[in-house]
Amino acid sequence: MAPPQVLCENCKAPQPGDKPLCAGCGGRVVRACGDCGFHNSLAKKFCDTCGSRIDGGANKQVGPSKPAPAAPAAAPKKGKSASPLEERVVESASHEMEQARRHADEKKQEPAEPRPSAAPPAEDKPAGPKPPALNAVAGLNLDAAPPPPPRSGADVALPHTMFGRAAAPKEPPAKPGAADKGRPPADLHTPAPVHRPSHEPPPAAKPAEPPRKPSPGPPPRAFVPPARAPSSPPRLRPVTEGKTRPPEGTIRRAVSSPVFARASTALAVILLALGVLVAGMRRHNLGQPQVQSMAAARRYLNALRAAEYEKAYASLTEAAKRACPLAEFQKISDAAPWDYSDLRVLAVEGDTAFFSYRLDAPGKSPELEFMVWLREDGQWRRPFVWNLLRDFEDAFDRRDAAAALQLARAAEAVNPRDPQAAASACEALHALGEPSRATETEKECKSALELSQRYPAPMTLASDDSKHVRSVLAETYKDGLGRYQDAYTEYSRLLSLGTSHAEQCELTLGRAESSLGLGETQRALNDFTQASTVCERQADTAYALRSLAIFSGGGKKEAIELAQQHPEPGGLTLLESREQTRAETAREWRAQGRGPLPPEQWEADYVDGAQYRVSVRAGRALLGAWRVNLWDKSVQVEQ
Repeated sequence: MAPPQVLCENCKAPQPGDKPLCAGCGGRVVRACGDCGFHNSLAKKFCDTCGSRIDGGANKQVGPSKPAPAAPAAAPKKGKSASPLEERVVESASHEMEQARRHADEKKQEPAEPRPSAAPPAEDKPAGPKPPALNAVAGLNLDAAPPPPPRSGADVALPHTMFGRAAAPKEPPAKPGAADKGRPPADLHTPAPVHRPSHEPPPAAKPAEPPRKPSPGPPPRAFVPPARAPSSPPRLRPVTEGKTRPPEGTIRRAVSSPVFARASTALAVILLALGVLVAGMRRHNLGQPQVQSMAAARRYLNALRAAEYEKAYASLTEAAKRACPLAEFQKISDAAPWDYSDLRVLAVEGDTAFFSYRLDAPGKSPELEFMVWLREDGQWRRPFVWNLLRDFEDAFDRRDAAAALQLARAAEAVNPRDPQAAASACEALHALGEPSRATETEKECKSALELSQRYPAPMTLASDDSKHVRSVLAETYKDGLGRYQDAYTEYSRLLSLGTSHAEQCELTLGRAESSLGLGETQRALNDFTQASTVCERQADTAYALRSLAIFSGGGKKEAIELAQQHPEPGGLTLLESREQTRAETAREWRAQGRGPLPPEQWEADYVDGAQYRVSVRAGRALLGAWRVNLWDKSVQVEQ
């Protein structure tokens, strides 16, 4: 058997045995059993596990003995003064043990059964935690104090000491057998939290009450620690045993530190702000024009699809309702079953929103459709103009340009953002053919092109409608306004988009004419040459070939004919005037006996571009000369 040791439970350093705390690391000083190695409190004489003596005396079997007289609390050794905390703990412990013995003597009616000297078998003892002794809790030497007499479970009253020991709620233990009578109940063995002495001075301790002499009765047996049951939970040791432990209270100080509190508060404020921000963004998004207009457009299409025409009609603007009655709207909308998909917001600017959707009808391939919506009195509404554009097409087919222009103006009033309405007005003005309205035509055509570029709509840059509007604008520049450079630019833009042969023929001829207006003869000849190969109509091909002949000096005969047909004063043509003058001269020659007049010869010389010099000669005599421009059909007398 190895001798018991007094050492520090934390750093394992040997200790003198007169201090409950280690002088080196502040750990608890314990008595280590030499047989089983269990760490007992410093005040223990016998091991709590195996029952061996650990205070340095002879190890012998513990049996009944005479009751030991009550001894006052152990005083500090001579030469060393006890701390106020030790004095207070000793006084409180002695007082509580004396009250417990006095309470047991008063309640005891019959002598308690003598407790067996040996521990009961392990299987008969209910499992439970090992009760720490008072001196183990306080860390003081209280060996002189006699152990409290055994009490029954009904007589237990938990003392409220300075350590605040309160029994933890747990399952009630199994009913003890006969061998367990006289043992303290399990509630008294609940370990109490260890509180290290604080740096604040404790209150003054009251003088300890001298212990009373126990009542006569059967001599109590000496306390024999019960054997540890196999099912009892092992004694919990700190995970840092044998290692350097952090100072006690580190976690508590970290959690309760001002820095941690400020960080926690800041985190909570940030999370709250994020929640408010997300909620605000959601409300803001619901109020966005894109969301509101999308909801209105979806309700409108759903109502039309379900044939709820009155509900859909309620979504129209006031101007649209005046231009299209409900009966007319229902007549236009009542068609074969259809469906839509892929509704998208293409653009929202101010009070205007453009949408596209895919229209699916039975027996037809899907078509991409567009809608324009306007915000009116805070509500998104549909400016419906289908009935007006339909009537415009009918008037244009009848070649009634004036009626078509009136319907186009009405469509522009209902939906000023619709490029199709502006394009209709542009086409109607051009069909009128009034040079005085060329500026108005240019304005409507440019408005349609601008709207189609700013807002996605049926008129895109490469669409047929856009090409037609640009073609009308180019002709207006060339023929109505004489702005040949603008005309040449528009024709070049259209030719770069990719066109059919018929379109390419028309555009190439128009660009050649614009080049002639700018005086670019060679550039015009290049376009006429290209047009003569791509034009499919005979009239267009003949026009291109004639233009090539004129500007290459092959128009002499046409120049003579043009000069001969030039009107002269008196209502006669140049040829007729020359014939009248020749007849009068012939009569004069016959009267003079001079004989017949010599024949007249008409000649033409190529000058430049489309200009020719036409002259009339009689023999060597020059009778007259004229400057002829075959392009603009002009004839001038040459000086």
